[in-house]
Amino acid sequence: RSAPVELATTDQSVLVTREHIAALLNGYIERKLSPLELRYLASALDISPDAKYDSEVVCQVVFNLSSDEDVDAEQLLRELGHGAAA
Repeated sequence: RSAPVELATTDQSVLVTREHIAALLNGYIERKLSPLELRYLASALDISPDAKYDSEVVCQVVFNLSSDEDVDAEQLLRELGHGAAA
């Protein structure tokens, strides 16, 4: 089940970094975010015209998070160059 994502744009770029996405993935691993919440946040970033990514890897991870039902957060952290949460 999904909820619609509505965005208000600011016409100002927001840089999304590896650290931002790693924090979301660690929140998911630590069960601070549910799978639905993680996918919702990733979908908002994916469709936002204001979001700019610091690398193609970050862009691809956000896309994968927004579209995949099953998230392998530890694998995505490795793709970002981060280790899993302790």
